Amino acid sequence: MNKQCEIHLKKQCMQKNIVKNKAPAEKKVEKQFEDLLFTTRYNTPINSQIICDAIKKVVNEMNLMRDATEEILPFSCHCFRHTFATRCFEAGIQPKTVQDYLGHATLQMTMDLYTSVMDDHKRSEMERFNGMIEDIKEMGDEIAEQKYKDMLEKGNVADVIEIGDWVVV
Repeated sequence: MNKQCEIHLKKQCMQKNIVKNKAPAEKKVEKQFEDLLFTTRYNTPINSQIICDAIKKVVNEMNLMRDATEEILPFSCHCFRHTFATRCFEAGIQPKTVQDYLGHATLQMTMDLYTSVMDDHKRSEMERFNGMIEDIKEMGDEIAEQKYKDMLEKGNVADVIEIGDWVVV
């Protein structure tokens, strides 16, 4: 678990305690659900429909202030799981570790679902690598140019002939 997740879970524990203490006596949660961390404001278990409705409400509110071409498309809470996995791969976390995070039975399941993400990430990483190689090449050229200028200044030019803009060694 990362630090952000830990902090948010601690906040949720505090929220849960407040909700639990505010709940009216007739709304006390059943013993079997007492230890649930994520509950409704009545300290009852959250179901998937509640989460879907909450996401839909937030998306609709956000879209009120957006042009029709920029509206956020509806999505399910399962998208957060895919986003998490995608960000893990983008951060370079090993597939076997992501499999464990997601609770997939096999690495194959993880790879089948996220191979396209990995391919895109590999392409972007190779582009980044190529940029770094190009930077190193330019630095090497600059170093060679500086060494040549130093050689000229020191008079070590016995085998160097300048012809216009060209230098022949």
